[in-house]
Amino acid sequence: MPDLQTVVFHEPKAGMSADEWEDGAGHRDADPVVGRPARLVVADGAAEAYDAIVWVDQLVTSFVGPDGPAALEPDDLDRWFGAMQERWVEGARKFPNVFAEHKFRTMGSFATLLGCDVHGLDGPRPYWRGVALGDAVLFQLRKGEGVVAQLPDIEAEAFGINPDGVFTQPSQRARMRAGLAFTGHDLRPDDVLYLTTDALAQWLLRRDCWAEVAAIEHPRVFRRWVVEQRERGMKNDDVTMLRAEVTAGDVEVLVLCR
Repeated sequence: MPDLQTVVFHEPKAGMSADEWEDGAGHRDADPVVGRPARLVVADGAAEAYDAIVWVDQLVTSFVGPDGPAALEPDDLDRWFGAMQERWVEGARKFPNVFAEHKFRTMGSFATLLGCDVHGLDGPRPYWRGVALGDAVLFQLRKGEGVVAQLPDIEAEAFGINPDGVFTQPSQRARMRAGLAFTGHDLRPDDVLYLTTDALAQWLLRRDCWAEVAAIEHPRVFRRWVVEQRERGMKNDDVTMLRAEVTAGDVEVLVLCR
């Protein structure tokens, strides 16, 4: 029966180390016994926010874990937002100085979020349903047809204009719920889902270079490709691409490429 072969490629900003990567990505396998779909997620932390790496890690780990949203529906996501905000406050560490504490209390942290559930891999009609909050973008590619679905429906010129995302401040809950975007699409063997953070997503919309992207199989190749695209004008930002291919056989592998 169909399954997902999943790999994550990522590259920090030029001049930064791998430890300074402020994106995140995660995956969980489907569990047909309990009716749990496979789940994919990427998140992009705001560089100017407080401790974005910690916030992104918390969101990604929870989203694909047992305490993640039960379903990708507004009510379940809203409850999860509240739980994440409470955990953020409970996990506050000692602050190095009063300025850091002030930033934690007033600005907090922020990350865009993109996730999808893949249903029905054990049946005849698999499909995905996704949610986006911000400008990370999911592209579904199909052989011979190109991009057959995209989430969110955003154009290249719209990136970087005060994107929505998941805030640590409870005062932002209503805005977060209102900003949720949903869609879904059927899946066939050999279809590929690409979950990409904003710099790469914007570049793909501008350049339509899917043949190059589909040929990337190794992290070193990905790094070289990112360097080349930055030289051609791609924004110098953290870059993350979670690729999930629908395969005909049973594959239970997540590769995090460094």
